[in-house]
Amino acid sequence: MDNNFNFIDFNTTKPTKNDIEMLKDIKLKTILTDTSSTISQEEKDKIIKYVNDYIEKNYTKYNLIIFNKIILGAYCIDSYNDGLLLDEIYIFPDYRNKGIASKVIINMQNTSNENIYLWVYKSNKVAFNLYTKLGFHIEDETETRYLMKYNKEIKNRI
Repeated sequence: MDNNFNFIDFNTTKPTKNDIEMLKDIKLKTILTDTSSTISQEEKDKIIKYVNDYIEKNYTKYNLIIFNKIILGAYCIDSYNDGLLLDEIYIFPDYRNKGIASKVIINMQNTSNENIYLWVYKSNKVAFNLYTKLGFHIEDETETRYLMKYNKEIKNRI
């Protein structure tokens, strides 16, 4: 991907209770796509319970990405350490590779005065490369994921 992102001009809106099932499905796809072949059914069941509980309590932390009344995806922002956590960003398959996730992240970088964190699965090379290109660096890691950080202080000095 080059620096000339092909942005779709979209809007964001807050989800309603009617969007909860879609958000659960998105979060499950995000988690299980990169882990389903390496975890037991018991672990999958725990993940499903966690996602159901989490979304029921936190759906208002999400933003839906909308273009021409079509939902393109969603993202979730939460507080984290000394900044914000981009807890999730999901673009539906038909709308990927159009610069949407890039635009969401760049907008966060340009409008927030806080550091931005996110987790990415090590197996998700496309997302890892995007985050690196957008100025994130590895802050910590687990066996399967990296915690990445965009340091706002460094950005402000450049």
